[in-house]
Amino acid sequence: MRASALDNNFLKCKRREAAYECGQRIYIKYSNGVETTYSYKKETRLLDAIKTTSKKDSLYQNIKYDFTKAGNIKQYTNDCLSDSNGGNYKTWQEYGYDSLYQLTYVHGETEFNRYGLSSPEHLSEYEQTFSFDKLGNMKTKKSSEVTVTGSKKGDDLNYEFDYEIEEG
Repeated sequence: MRASALDNNFLKCKRREAAYECGQRIYIKYSNGVETTYSYKKETRLLDAIKTTSKKDSLYQNIKYDFTKAGNIKQYTNDCLSDSNGGNYKTWQEYGYDSLYQLTYVHGETEFNRYGLSSPEHLSEYEQTFSFDKLGNMKTKKSSEVTVTGSKKGDDLNYEFDYEIEEG
């Protein structure tokens, strides 16, 4: 394949249509037919929802967000189970913060149900906790997952940072 033909194919893959409102993306359509719409909370212009569909209307993302008064993400849900065109998973997470608005806690659940059975192929709950020193440096990150059905997906990512603040 000649370099110019290769360049043209690359450009075709990158073409997209996009729309913006108040400087924020509200819509994008890629050349493969995938479309994403974004909506924002009127009062704050914080992201409210993201919905991504294939050209055959299969649901890839269906995310809804809630925020704290400080603008941190409080929780989100990504529900693609209710899609009649083949959606097969659902996730949700909730977040906790300290008085300095540092992330201290994440709790969530993931469900994968490829065939729409009464018992999903994979269902797990997971949690992460974070701690910080008095200067705001992360000291620990601890992860855990409880698999209800199916097998564990991924590793627990636990870290302990042992740096110390030198006095003087």
